[in-house]
This record gives sequence, C-alpha cells and structure tokens, in this order.
Amino acid sequence: MKSKKLDLSKYNIKIVSSRELNKLLIVWNPDNHPDNKNETIRKFCKVNSLKTSEIKSDNIFKAYKRIEREADSQKADNILIIGDAIQFPSLDFKHMKTLAYTDLIFEQIGDFNLKIGRIYGGEKTLQNHIRFNYGDSNLAVVVDTTPKKSELPVKALEALDFKVFMWSGLKGQSLKIMETLLEKAEMILQYSDGTFFDRVHGNTKEWFGGSPPRAFFTYKDFRKIQFQCYPFIFSEACYTANFGPFIREAIRALSVYIGATSLTYNNRIEYDSWENCFTSDGYKYGILDLLGKKPTLGEVKLTVDKILFETLPASKQKKIMELNRKNGMNINDAEIISTIQWIFFGNPLRPVTVGVEPSFKIRKIPVYQD
Repeated sequence: MKSKKLDLSKYNIKIVSSRELNKLLIVWNPDNHPDNKNETIRKFCKVNSLKTSEIKSDNIFKAYKRIEREADSQKADNILIIGDAIQFPSLDFKHMKTLAYTDLIFEQIGDFNLKIGRIYGGEKTLQNHIRFNYGDSNLAVVVDTTPKKSELPVKALEALDFKVFMWSGLKGQSLKIMETLLEKAEMILQYSDGTFFDRVHGNTKEWFGGSPPRAFFTYKDFRKIQFQCYPFIFSEACYTANFGPFIREAIRALSVYIGATSLTYNNRIEYDSWENCFTSDGYKYGILDLLGKKPTLGEVKLTVDKILFETLPASKQKKIMELNRKNGMNINDAEIISTIQWIFFGNPLRPVTVGVEPSFKIRKIPVYQD
C-alpha cells in the first residue's frame, strides 16, 4: 500500500466517545494521594459518568483480587490505574541486581481478559489521559541511530498507510528540526537492534548511543514538545519505563507509551515469526503485526502478551506464574524478561488509526550484529 502525501496542516482531531469510556474502569489508592487530588478525580469521573474503584491496599495480590471482582461486577475490560509503582503496586522482580516491574499479573485476569494502562502526575494530566483527544495524522517517526536496521518496520508502517520519517538522533536532523514532526506524529517508534555501540540505549532519564555514548533525547526534551495526536510511543531501549523522569515526562506530555523496565535483548538467530521470538524483537514485531488487526492499542499489547506467554515453554510459563504469587523474585532468564517487562502507560482505549487494508506481514525477523 502506498503512503498518502502528508499534509501537516490538516488532520482530524477526535475525542474518545462516552460509549467507549463505558468500557473503562479507573482504579487508584486514595491513601497515596492528597485529599484535594482525590476529590478532583472523583468529581471529574462523576461528571463524565465514569466507572471507578478506590482500592486501599499496597499489597499487589489483594489489589489483583479486587480488580478482578470490580472488572467483573462493573463490566469493564479496560483498566486505567492511577499511580506509579509506589502509589499503586506493580509486581516487582530483580534482573541483574536491578529492580524491575510488570503489570502482566493484572492482564492475566480471566485468561488475558483485561487491557491495562497506567498514568500518574498532576490533576490536569490525569484528566487529559482519561477523556482524551487523539489525532489521525498518518505520520510516523522511527528513531534509530542506525536507520538501515529499521527498513523492515518502515515497510510495515508504510503498508499501514503511514508517511514515515527516520530520525537518527546522533547525526543529521537535530531535535529542533524534528520537533514539528514529533508534535504531529501519530506513532513514534524507537528501535535498538544490534549490540553494544551500534545500538540505541536507554535509562530512566534518556535515549543515548554512539561511541563514546551520548544522549540525544532526554526527559527534559519531552517538555519542549506539545503532542497533538495523543501519539503511541514504543521504546525498545532498556529501562525507560522503569518509573523514572523519562516516563513521567512522556506521560505529562500526553502520549501512550510502551517501554521496558529492565534490560532488553535482541535475537541472535533468525526467526520465521514473532510469535516464537522471545526477545525485544519478537515484542516489537508483534506490535507492528497487530496494529492493523486490533481496534485499540490496549488490545494490541494484550494480544502480544497473551501470544508470547502461551508460546513460551511450559517451564517458563510456570516461572511467570510463580512470580505472580511472590514479589521480588530474581529472574535471570532473558526470554522471560523479554516477555514480562513491558508496561503500558496511557489510556488503553486509544484507537489504532491505520489504513483500511493493511497488507504487510512480518515473515522473517533478521539478525543485526555490530
């Protein structure tokens, strides 16, 4: 499918409908927020006829049971959690002596029945994520310091009817030049194929790369950009979603963000499909494959998580289920890490706005080495 010519001055801005919001349950622990913020959330949800549940527990397993009951009784299959990992628990584990998190435990309620999103920040930020505006600009920006490695994702996006711009980050276009494109983008996808120096890296504050390594996009840069389309940001780099300033500012800037809370690993052999590729490559190509097949970003992520979990060997599935009963476990298996560590920030009801006849199928997942 050929991409349409992009007109940055014209695209539709829509607001999520009340009918769609009826599928959403908003949960938070009022004990971990000031009284005035709790009252603002309650009032906003009441005015907009939104379903809510206040769960006064910092124990993730008790929170799990309560969400399970509330989702069933209120007939909601999209859950929006208000709070970081301290304000509302996320299941924690350790990898390479570093604390990481997963919300997979909530998704697995009812055999992968719940689409889970998470937001936190100021009152206005919360309101703008709950009842959100979104744009259909047909513009995607792919961030990769080695652009040739992203040829396959670019083809996939073009087949979904996007006009795609590459941003190398370290050379070529400066952030200043890219600001207009980023502000109007519908998709911003950061990829990290390869190893060591020939790869985009990340931490809780920035994306960086090159030799010697240097940052090319930090949490402060989110403050310079006014996103207009409630864009979907996917980051393959390590740690960017580990509840630091990078993800905090991405949420404040009004984006939907899927990222890693631990180290990310690339494939060392070629795979015929993403469904049995238990690295960050399997995850990102799974998302690309399903963008044209699912109605919301929450459903895209849920389906990728479900397929990868069910394709894992039984022994590794068992390890994940053990994690779902105990906080703080040490996980050293890269395939398990690559399956569980991705967290969805933003409203899971954000629609996927792609071309009507997506024609691209991920057939081979290549190997990129330095």
